[in-house]
Amino acid sequence: MFTHICKGCGRQLSESDTHCPECNLAVTREEKNDPLKTWESDYKRIRFHWIISVVLFWTTAGITAGLYLIHGEAYVNELVFISAVLMALGVYLKTKVLALERKKPDRQ
Repeated sequence: MFTHICKGCGRQLSESDTHCPECNLAVTREEKNDPLKTWESDYKRIRFHWIISVVLFWTTAGITAGLYLIHGEAYVNELVFISAVLMALGVYLKTKVLALERKKPDRQ
């Protein structure tokens, strides 16, 4: 059964052919790019970054509370800035996670 067409001469080729018998062009096999695997890798990567930003936010909040309890004061300006950046990053990444969840491809 013929399953491929030669890109050089247009001849039909069988699955087992590695070269076209007509023009001797090497047959390239196109790998199918699974959209579900692509989606899963993007989702895992963005979700991991979101989890890291949430953990860093709460770690910064804990350090701020600990410094305040121990010393009675804390470097509030710096810690508030760091917390605000981490919170903004967390919100941005969470919206990306939710957008990816809505775009999940169906299994085929």
